Amino acid sequence: MQATPQTPPREFEFSDRDFEFLRKLVKEKAGIVLADHKRNMVYSRIARRFRALGLNRGEDYVALLAKPNSVELPELLNAITTNLTHFFRENHHFEFLAQQFSAGGRFNTADRIRVWSAGCSAGMEPYSIAMTLCEALENKARQVKILATDLDSTMLDRGREGKYRLDDVEAIPTAYKKKYLHITPHGAQVQTQLRQMIHYKLLNLMQQSWPLKGPFQIIFCRNVMIYFDKETQKVLVGKFAQLLQPGGFLIIGHSENVSGMHPNLKLIGRTIYEKS
Repeated sequence: MQATPQTPPREFEFSDRDFEFLRKLVKEKAGIVLADHKRNMVYSRIARRFRALGLNRGEDYVALLAKPNSVELPELLNAITTNLTHFFRENHHFEFLAQQFSAGGRFNTADRIRVWSAGCSAGMEPYSIAMTLCEALENKARQVKILATDLDSTMLDRGREGKYRLDDVEAIPTAYKKKYLHITPHGAQVQTQLRQMIHYKLLNLMQQSWPLKGPFQIIFCRNVMIYFDKETQKVLVGKFAQLLQPGGFLIIGHSENVSGMHPNLKLIGRTIYEKS
């Protein structure tokens, strides 16, 4: 008789009760829905925290998180957050961005340019925005500010530093790499000019009020709301709409759909919504 494959023993104790506590906490604090099939993913990510804290049991980790104002909560959210990103991801969005700020575009004559990258991860999206704007504006003197926010403080630090591996920057057009990056055999550094255009800020989109002001011409929130339930998505879309100027655009990820969630947002392109 062929033996049944056995699940390898876990390094740490992690019960169904522990998972349920973490699932509820992450939903409450970050809006992220962790389905049952995410149980092993959650364990693998928090195992690093167990090692760092010298813990062996899930119930001890739960007790740490249950303390008022637990300093471990940001570490948990950093561990759970998915940070899949790359430069010029879904490139048609950057082509659209360039059209809006190039000669003849809707925002070409704007003196104050405001773009928000919500869920910016390690900075690849806001730097892609910055390069696109510099090219579209042809280096004309404008007041350009890009807000880049994320829940993960470690990703924000990477963005501020602006240092990437060589394979990270492969998707950047060659002309842009020559113009906006300092490349060595060991990696790439974003030029100071671009780094100064971007303000990185820690922001949990689940906060009741956001400590930022609009209006923005364009808000990028791509592949973020896919982790939220429909009720949470609707609340967020309403808050994004409030911060967009009339005629501004909300850009979301290719697998997301917020049609009908706000009366003033109309789908006008591939996952691009215009505010009336």
